[in-house]
Amino acid sequence: MIKVIKAVISKCREITIREVRSFLKTEREENHDHSSHAYRHSYEFVQTKNISGPAAIVVFVEISRNNFLRKEIHVVYRQETGELKDYLIMRSDIGWSQSCGRGRCVTDLSLGIRESYDSNVYLAGAPQQFMPKGYQTLKDISSWVTTISPKIGVDFAPLMGDQKVIQALTFAYLPDFSIYTNQTSETNETHRFKTVFKGKTGDFSFNLENCFTFVDGDRTAPAYPGGYMSAFGLGAPRERRMQEQERSKIVFQYDYDKWFVRPVATLLLYDMGTYLKNPSRPTTPSGYMNYEDRSDVNGGLDIGYKVLPDLAATVGYRYGYQYQQTFSWTDCSSSNNYQRLLFGAEGKLWKWLKIQFQLGPDFRTYAPDTATHTTPVHDLNPVVSYGEANLCAEMTRLDTLTFQFKQWRWISSVGKVPYEDSLFDLTYTRKLSGKLSFTLEGRGMEADYTMATGISGQRNDWMVTVAPGLRYAFNSQVSADLAYSADWGINGCNDLPPSQSPASKREFFRSLVSIGAQVKF
Repeated sequence: MIKVIKAVISKCREITIREVRSFLKTEREENHDHSSHAYRHSYEFVQTKNISGPAAIVVFVEISRNNFLRKEIHVVYRQETGELKDYLIMRSDIGWSQSCGRGRCVTDLSLGIRESYDSNVYLAGAPQQFMPKGYQTLKDISSWVTTISPKIGVDFAPLMGDQKVIQALTFAYLPDFSIYTNQTSETNETHRFKTVFKGKTGDFSFNLENCFTFVDGDRTAPAYPGGYMSAFGLGAPRERRMQEQERSKIVFQYDYDKWFVRPVATLLLYDMGTYLKNPSRPTTPSGYMNYEDRSDVNGGLDIGYKVLPDLAATVGYRYGYQYQQTFSWTDCSSSNNYQRLLFGAEGKLWKWLKIQFQLGPDFRTYAPDTATHTTPVHDLNPVVSYGEANLCAEMTRLDTLTFQFKQWRWISSVGKVPYEDSLFDLTYTRKLSGKLSFTLEGRGMEADYTMATGISGQRNDWMVTVAPGLRYAFNSQVSADLAYSADWGINGCNDLPPSQSPASKREFFRSLVSIGAQVKF
């Protein structure tokens, strides 16, 4: 072998490692089918070593085709004509990977641990002077929080042989075990089960995603004495209570030249497991939060046209239904039907800017009042705005800026009315070095209830967050991070009812600092 290598080198001209890597990448793209899951990971582990001067490079490549391991030794050299050539020296077949039967199916195996300090667990702001007699304020109740987060993911697509239709069939289990040292009622276990089924055949593709979440938490909801709380104050402890959540999305797409047609369906469901308590009973604590079941399901169609090679304009339609549970002690709820007309764009506007957005009118239909049911809204057939957007700008090799926006009409988690739910999020990421990165996030969220009738409609809450963070990757398996967030709960309503005045009853501040580590196996 040494004689062969020396014979090759004797005819070589100077070559760089960068040229070799570029050459191998080009050769792989020409000779292999990228739609095959097996070849996506070929040449994943490539090392380069100089041999006997600068004239040639020996490349060691470990190939995994459907997890069949093969080791090859190549010489890449430049001929006198300047053309690069690849000379195979040795090939050794090792055999099937034993990770998961015939193929390797474990795609993710990690363990994370985080220690946090939460200065205001209930995001409450009403001081003690406003509390009903015999009650203590929840303001500034703090706790240390330990969160343990294992993760395992498997992909069964490699076990299906050389077929090209099924690109991914993944299952992942992502639990969080959170221990609140000073507030044991908030300790919970969150079990998430994620499934992705993705494939393509010809011009037809499909993607099915589902996330089922079971929270094993306290069945007794918190009580905000006097009902003095922000919409965002009650949301955080709600997510720690006993419940089931489901988020699903099904997408089919057919491509034809520059056009595509895309049927879409989504589901969002909350099935709460907390106790319900009639507010009129003397045994019910003041301000007890009755969390109701609610859901949103919709389906429709998008039609897209590529106005640029990497950018498509879209027009879409959705028909949907929102369900809100009606409590036994009231006849009020805001279940409704809706139709949306959506205009958007998706893809790369420029090489460094990715965009995806859909905006349009949302036509609502609420049931009229009857002898047994009341819909507490001013307008039974309103036209409101719907919008969602994601932008990612890679401004330089080291700087990335992302923006997320969503505005839609949703239904309250503790009562009878709908509200406008808005999110604005801007995140800047800077790579300070090869291992250290810095992030700075600014987020604003609004819950506007002013379309509702009665006292429930005299609310408009905001939460503004500033969150810097550092992350250090010791290597590809081990990383650590330090994070801080400051949250301000702000009243945005100029016409609060007397029972909710002054605004300090609804406003709050919370600091959350945490340090965490993750190990990937």
